[in-house]
Amino acid sequence: MRRIDELLAEYGESHQNATNKAIHWICVPLIFFSVVGLIASNTSGPIQALMGEGKPYANWATVVLVLVTVYYVNLS
Repeated sequence: MRRIDELLAEYGESHQNATNKAIHWICVPLIFFSVVGLIASNTSGPIQALMGEGKPYANWATVVLVLVTVYYVNLS
């Protein structure tokens, strides 16, 4: 068996536990939105210059969220 197959099999086995599933349902979104908040708090001079001053959504988090959305749309 190739290494990736082993890793995916192990991942599949460990994610059958109800406690593990509950932790993932809660913690993964919390981690995601924490990272988005950290990215949004970063200075975004070039982005604001491109999108316009005074717009609250003109930050790096918007760029990252657009790229992630495009990626997931392409996956489906």
